[in-house]
Amino acid sequence: MARRDEKQLATLRAWYKQDWILDKVRALHDAAQWEELEEFIHKGALMPLGRHDALPAFMLDEKAKTLFPCNLSPIGNEEGWQDGIEVGWEVVEGELGLTHDEVHIKIRDLQQNDWDDFLRRAEERKKK
Repeated sequence: MARRDEKQLATLRAWYKQDWILDKVRALHDAAQWEELEEFIHKGALMPLGRHDALPAFMLDEKAKTLFPCNLSPIGNEEGWQDGIEVGWEVVEGELGLTHDEVHIKIRDLQQNDWDDFLRRAEERKKK
């Protein structure tokens, strides 16, 4: 992880611990929507940080400036974006016990099952 100061990391952790984020992660987890869960952590939860004028007070310094000099975006600030993703997964693991590696395994298994099902259906069509 690129080194950000501890105040910025703590602020990112607080961001990901908000109810609306954790509730969405729980709902995607409960529905076994693994790809959507990963996309939410990597994109959906980070995109609002680009709207600096709409950030909650805990994301602002004493001069009402954002704690992030740039948007956390893969375009223009890939390092910051990666930091955000890593912190997001750290929070998800701490709050829900779910790791990024576990989600990758579930996505892999789902994709393999989809492929196996496709091949099975193709064989059935050939037989007809």
